[in-house]
Amino acid sequence: MAERKNPLIVSALTVAMTVFGIFFLVRFRPTPDFRPLTLLTRHYILVAVCLTLAAAAGAWWTRDGFQTLMLGLGGFFALTGLFFVANGALDRHRPEVLMYIVVAKDKQYQDNGSQPGSWNHFLKGRTQSGRRFRFSTWGGHIRMAEWEAADPRSGNDAILVWEYPGFLGTLWWEIKGLQKG
Repeated sequence: MAERKNPLIVSALTVAMTVFGIFFLVRFRPTPDFRPLTLLTRHYILVAVCLTLAAAAGAWWTRDGFQTLMLGLGGFFALTGLFFVANGALDRHRPEVLMYIVVAKDKQYQDNGSQPGSWNHFLKGRTQSGRRFRFSTWGGHIRMAEWEAADPRSGNDAILVWEYPGFLGTLWWEIKGLQKG
């Protein structure tokens, strides 16, 4: 029988890969129009090869089904993060500058079950062409100071967003923040 790897090492590696993937997903944030199924259908061969290699490496290294599954899941997040790094960091296109005019300002209490809840402050915005989005302090789109400074009645306050086409064809955003009008 093959020797199992230390579960703490496998768990730490899995958590590190997951955090890495999520960090880059947030850093190179896909637009709200992003659909994961589109990503899978456009790059299905790349996804299948990466998942197969991650599972094979996990099986070879751990020789244990559960640990291989854990590493495969961590590898999935890490590989997704690498996709977004490549899509954003290698993108040399000029961004399209979007100005989301602030049309409403609100806050909503988020109930967290048995844990204390928190307030989600958000700004609703729309572009001149009619695209709409809700910018949230809870989602990390805007800072609380920007929410406080925004005045929907002015008609000139806007959230500035740079939209890039992406090196691998997945649109991604860089939210620059509130622009006072």
